[in-house]
Formats: sequence, structure tokens, C-alpha cells
Amino acid sequence: MQLHKFADYDSYLAAERAGSRYRMNRGANAIEEETGRIVAYFHANRDRSPMKCLCHGARAGVEVRQFQKFIPKDAEVLGTDVFAKDPTCVIEWDYHKTKPEWERAFDLVYSNSLDHSPSPRECLATWLGQLKPDGMLFLVWTFAHTLEERPLPYPGGDCFGAGLHEYIRLVQLAGGEVLDLLWCPVERLNDHVVIVAGRSMVKQ
Repeated sequence: MQLHKFADYDSYLAAERAGSRYRMNRGANAIEEETGRIVAYFHANRDRSPMKCLCHGARAGVEVRQFQKFIPKDAEVLGTDVFAKDPTCVIEWDYHKTKPEWERAFDLVYSNSLDHSPSPRECLATWLGQLKPDGMLFLVWTFAHTLEERPLPYPGGDCFGAGLHEYIRLVQLAGGEVLDLLWCPVERLNDHVVIVAGRSMVKQ
């Protein structure tokens, strides 16, 4: 596990601002395959569609628009990013923080951006706290998230790296229960795994 410690919050924002200019979104086709499987999994295990979804680290809103393809038209899908690029569907917000109206409010919380968190355990606790009692957190992990042999913070803004087993352990330490692992090979990402988690019954 690797974690870069910033001198202060402004230093973190500066790294993310630079990364926001550097990073590009994954292709829409890859996101579509992933989000389609996630929504199908949620429906199969909850016997309903998710009606309130929150996508953290959504940048230009690609994930938000893809989720909207697979859920009812009257459902709510909101994206957050510390440097949002599409204000029509992504609000500028630090995903380590929450709003009172977001507590226990969402059926589905999604992110592929935990590697941009300087405090991943606390971040996961925040996301789990935004789930309804039967809500699901979908957390993307790929081998790139290990950040092996890369100096941190990485030019794309990455400041946290860990293996899949370490991601799983962090979810548990944050008060979550890992429910499943979805293998979602998209494009050339054959190691693409989505961790499915819920609020631990102990924390209800």
C-alpha cells in the first residue's frame, strides 16, 4: 500500500488541479459496459432499480450519463468532482465530505477514483454512510490502482495505491461489508474488478 501525505489541503488541491488537466476519461464504451453490469447486478439482488445514484470523482460526467441509460427516467444520478468539468451533471465537491441530505440517501454509490484520496479509509466511511440500509457501494479496482513503481503523487493526481485485497480490507475497516466481486474486463483492462459492498450489519 502506498499513500502520499500532502503538507496541507491546498497542496492536495493543487495536485488534483494539475491532474484534472492531465487526466482523460476512460472511453464511453468501457464505462457503458461496466455501468450496465452494475445496474443489472443491483436489480437482480434488490429486485428493483436504483432510483438515487451518486458517482464520486465523475470529472466530466461520463459515468453519470452512462448510468442514466440503464435506470428509470425519473431516477436521480448525481456526480461529484473536486474540479468538475460538466456542471450540468457533476457538482464541484470534495468527495471526502458529505451533505446532511446525502446521509443514508442513495441506493447506489459508485467510484473508480479512490486512488485520488489522501485518506482512503475515511473516504470509504463517508461513501458507506451515504447508502440506504440496503444500498450498495460499487468500487472499481484495477492493477493500475496498485501504483507500483510510480512516484507519488502521480501526474494524474493519484496519491493512493493498493492491491485488491487491501482495497477489500479498507472497506471492512471503514465499516462496510464486502458482498461480491464483479470481474468486468473492459477494453484492455483484463484485471478490472468491481468490489460490491454494503453497510455492515454491525453498523446499521
